[in-house]
Amino acid sequence: MCCLRFHKTDIISVAPTGDVTVTSGGYRTRTTFQSLREGLAPLGIKLVSQGYEGNGAWSVQLPDGTSLDFQDGLVIKAAGPGDMRRATALLSALAGPDGGAAAAAAAGRAASGAGADVGWGWVPAGCGRGQVGT
Repeated sequence: MCCLRFHKTDIISVAPTGDVTVTSGGYRTRTTFQSLREGLAPLGIKLVSQGYEGNGAWSVQLPDGTSLDFQDGLVIKAAGPGDMRRATALLSALAGPDGGAAAAAAAGRAASGAGADVGWGWVPAGCGRGQVGT
């Protein structure tokens, strides 16, 4: 299992099967929206909102053009064998040359007053086990 954690919430979890689970953790904020959007991009999945930067209703656009209404706990099923590599794609994107910049930008957003629970920002983590690392 590969997870992307923002504050203390695993906002994106990728199962070995390639299924992706997304959640805002109940925080439908601009910074949560941006972190979800940046984390889903390497998977070819887009998060969009009706308004600017997370305002209004959120939806998920899949690579095949399908659009799903965003809800906490939404499971985006793997569409084929290639989707089993989603966890690797996510980790590679974060560890690659641009990954450090994306993680730093998200951590900066977290530190800029996104809430009292600003600890580590946006990093890959062991889901629900409190393990944080790159």
